[in-house]
Amino acid sequence: MSYTEYLDRIIKASGKSYSEISNESKKNGHKGFTKSYLSQIKTGKNPPASEEINYLIATICGTDPDELQYEAYMENAPRLIHNFIDEFVDFFFNSIVDYMLKNLPRDQRSLINSRINEVMTPYRIVKSIADEGFDKLNIFNGSMELEGFGDNNDKQIVLPSYGFLKIVDESMQPLILKGDKLEIDSSQSPKIGEIGVFKTGETEYMIRRYMEKGDRILLIPDNKEFETKSYAVDEIGIVARVKAIIKEL
Repeated sequence: MSYTEYLDRIIKASGKSYSEISNESKKNGHKGFTKSYLSQIKTGKNPPASEEINYLIATICGTDPDELQYEAYMENAPRLIHNFIDEFVDFFFNSIVDYMLKNLPRDQRSLINSRINEVMTPYRIVKSIADEGFDKLNIFNGSMELEGFGDNNDKQIVLPSYGFLKIVDESMQPLILKGDKLEIDSSQSPKIGEIGVFKTGETEYMIRRYMEKGDRILLIPDNKEFETKSYAVDEIGIVARVKAIIKEL
C-alpha cells in the first residue's frame, strides 16, 4: 500500500471531510494545514507530508500516526532500502499466510484470506520485529483464540481491561499454541472472523473466533478436534477483543 492509498483509506474511515480535518489540525496551537494541501498530498500532487503533519492527520482520523509515517518514509526511502524492506516483508507475509491456510479448517480459509491483508500490514510486521525481535513476534493484531483458563471453575475470574492472557489448551492450534500469550483489550469487541474473549457461564470463559449465523453467535475453534458452539445473543457476554498473539519461538 502506498502513502496516498493509506491516507485515502484512513480519511474515508474517519468519516470526516477535508474541511473538518483541516479545521481540527489548527486547534491547540498547531499551525495546521489547508484542505487544499490535504487534497494534494492525498492525490500525490505533493510529496508525503512532514512527520508533524502526518501525526496531526492520523490523530484526527483516529489511527496510528506511526503507520502513516511509515508509509511516508517508504515513499521516499532510497531504492535499496525500499526494495530490501519490501522483499523481506513479502517473504515473511507469504510464509505465514501459506502456513495458516494449509493448517486452518477448510471452511475458515476464505474468511481468513480475505482479512489477512488488513491484519498483517507491512508496518505491523516491521513494528513487531523492531519491538520484540525475532524471538517474540506480535503480528496478528486482530486474529486469535483460546479454550479456557485452566482449573478456574471454583472461583470468579477477573479479567484485566487491557493486558495479557496465556492460552492453556490446544483449541486454537495450529495458529495459537498452548502457552502462547494473547494481548486483549476489553474496550473493543471482535468483528466477524476475529477472536475474542467470551463469558459463557458464571465463571466460564472461552477464547474463540467470532461468527454470526442468523440470530445465533458461533464460537469457532481453529482445532477441528474441538467443538464449535452456538449461543443466543443473550446467552454469552463479549468480554474483550484479542489484539495480538505473542509467539515464543
